[in-house]
Amino acid sequence: MKIHTPRRIQILLLMVSLCSASPSAHALDGLRMDEVISSLSPHAYMGSLLVAEGDDIVLHRGYGYANLEWGAPNDRTTKFLIGPLTKQFTAAAILLLSEQGKLSVQDPISKHLSDAPAAWSGITIYHLLTHTSGITNLQALPDFIWSEPFPTSPARTIARVVELPLEFEPGTAYDYSNTGYVILGAIIEAVSGVDYAVFLKQAIFAPLGMQNTGYASNSTITSQRASGYSHASEGLSNARYIHMSLPFAAGGLYSTSGDLHLWMRGLFGGKVLSEVSLAAMLTPNIDDYGFGLAISEHDGLKKIWHVGGINGFGATMAYFPERDLSIVVLSNMETRPATMVEKYLQVLALGGKVTLVSERQEIDLPERALRRFEGVYRTTPEFAITITLNAGVLTAQGTGDQVGLEIYPESKTRFFSRRADVQYEFVSTGDDEVSHLVFTGIGGTFIATREQ
Repeated sequence: MKIHTPRRIQILLLMVSLCSASPSAHALDGLRMDEVISSLSPHAYMGSLLVAEGDDIVLHRGYGYANLEWGAPNDRTTKFLIGPLTKQFTAAAILLLSEQGKLSVQDPISKHLSDAPAAWSGITIYHLLTHTSGITNLQALPDFIWSEPFPTSPARTIARVVELPLEFEPGTAYDYSNTGYVILGAIIEAVSGVDYAVFLKQAIFAPLGMQNTGYASNSTITSQRASGYSHASEGLSNARYIHMSLPFAAGGLYSTSGDLHLWMRGLFGGKVLSEVSLAAMLTPNIDDYGFGLAISEHDGLKKIWHVGGINGFGATMAYFPERDLSIVVLSNMETRPATMVEKYLQVLALGGKVTLVSERQEIDLPERALRRFEGVYRTTPEFAITITLNAGVLTAQGTGDQVGLEIYPESKTRFFSRRADVQYEFVSTGDDEVSHLVFTGIGGTFIATREQ
């Protein structure tokens, strides 16, 4: 069960690259968005996405296959596991119970969990919501991966961490924790008197018309549910099995891109929570995290978002309130493709430019001009990019990568790959010696210093 994308440089087999966006107002170009996403190979992205401005749908369609064995395509009605996007529904459920007077987010969790150990006496529901409780995350347990295939219960999950010391004093630091949201699910059941899945259906899904959203089951036949896939050395493989009782209120839901748009319209339109509750949910705490959602800024615009994955699936959603812009990307490939596609859509929606490889122009540079770029460029003690010249073409190979990427000049100092969403800008000192390179990929921009 995955949480979010690891923060490290990753080389991906993609076919597009992007320039920075500007938030100027303009008509959204759904045709260009579709052109860019369609240019990705099937093994770079499969899934379903939606872009909307207010209630107006700009782009809503599926890409690739819901099931590779049968060649069944993804479409707008395909159901995907949404993993950590579940947390915002858990947070909303807690706030609904608070509005009903059945709990307070400032309650100590021991008030609602009789078996809470004494060491947890200072932990409140607020700490769980904001990942500031200090309780060990399940994924940090040495045997976590071996427990994935087996059925469990919230009580058994909680029992695995109750004897462990807290990672830090509650409220003093941020550490993303699935455990905390499993505990929140247990509190929802204890306070409401019904199963977590039942409460969400009655309080949120049904009122908003989200007919294609629910708690995932390994045994129940669910129409139009996608199969999940992982990347392997030979291409794609079926994802590692996980029993859906394990992620529970931290990541156990499935949904469609259309249903998640209904959710966003309902949540941000004031149809789910009171104004006070919604404001509390969207107030960032440590590391820009509110209740089940992150709140940050992008090019001067407020961005409300979440991202993550679970075995075989990735999901991301983003909302820009000043533009009333919603972006939902679901994928039946683990984690990274969904975040990558969302970034492309965000750039295009906010007025930026995405350039297809077919639209790029390679220039000719003599071999002596290329040879000056050879060397090792280090971003961190653990990661470096090695540039070599072979048969008149530069190759860039990152630490741990089995195969390097051939890169081609767009100018005398800027290079691009035909296979990956990366650009390399070589920077020289005053004496024309190359001192470092600026590496840009979907994960951001990094400076790598040339080793002497």
